[in-house]
Amino acid sequence: MTRDPAKTMASTAPTSAEAEEQPLREDRRLLGRLLGDVVREQAGAPVFDTIERIRQTAVRFRRAEAEGESAAPVKAELEAQLNALNIEQTLHVVRAFSFFSHLVNIAEDAQQHRQRTDSAGAARPGTLAHALERVQGAGVDAEALRAWFDRARISPVLTAHPTEVQRQSILDCERAIAQLVAQAPSPARDAGLQREVLRLWLTSMLRLTRLEVADEITNGLAYFRLTFLAVVPRLYAELEAAVGARLPPFLSLGTWIGGDRDGNPNVGAATLELALAQQARVAFEHYLREVNELGRELALSTRIRAAPPEIAAAAAASGDESPYRRDEPYR
Repeated sequence: MTRDPAKTMASTAPTSAEAEEQPLREDRRLLGRLLGDVVREQAGAPVFDTIERIRQTAVRFRRAEAEGESAAPVKAELEAQLNALNIEQTLHVVRAFSFFSHLVNIAEDAQQHRQRTDSAGAARPGTLAHALERVQGAGVDAEALRAWFDRARISPVLTAHPTEVQRQSILDCERAIAQLVAQAPSPARDAGLQREVLRLWLTSMLRLTRLEVADEITNGLAYFRLTFLAVVPRLYAELEAAVGARLPPFLSLGTWIGGDRDGNPNVGAATLELALAQQARVAFEHYLREVNELGRELALSTRIRAAPPEIAAAAAASGDESPYRRDEPYR
């Protein structure tokens, strides 16, 4: 029997869903291979072989369960492999599987970001654009939406859970890996990923001492520096552009860290004062950087075009007597 070439090509051509998932599969394979290379290099080939053997047995066990087959023999094999490990081998296996899980999460986050940015104008579920489309589809006009924002109060709160806080060193490695995964594939990117995966493996996952409240405060404020302070203004700008009006400050960020006295004897007036002082410092440092950046951007010279009188008056009252900025009143 002869096959129709067109039908053969159609049957083997990837679907749009498969093509969309291809970058995720490639990222998973790359990160898994890099982690394997690092384990083999740093812990030795026997350790790598043990981890790979356990991984393959675990895959066979899950596949047998998913396909409704008898998984008992494979389960017994997996248990025997795990029970044969000594303490050092167990630590290597736990670290390898834990870091692989982290790397897969990074790859999946990158895929979600790609799907949001490559949607060719179609708003995806979970985005603000999709939510606004649904609101408009329900017949809510812009005036009603603005009135709703006048009444809205949204306050995400960071809670204090020291046992669940990852080390900042681990988070720094994972952020660097995420930034590299988001780049277009290239030898330079892959080399950077190899370095960061190596750094991740050589960084201890756990602290040897319990976090103090002051450490929790510092760790919590890192999220403000890395996310909220930069993202919230963009969120408002996106919403205001969609609604067509300035919006009130309906979103306020909260944190219990340093002020939650529910059962924590180490939290008192001093820790609350420390938390507030550090929060204020983070906010003022952020705005000072923003103002300095703005000053660098506004080197507009009155020798090219005169400034409005109110700008000239504000510049005269600023106390800045630098001769280098004499003709730059906006600065």
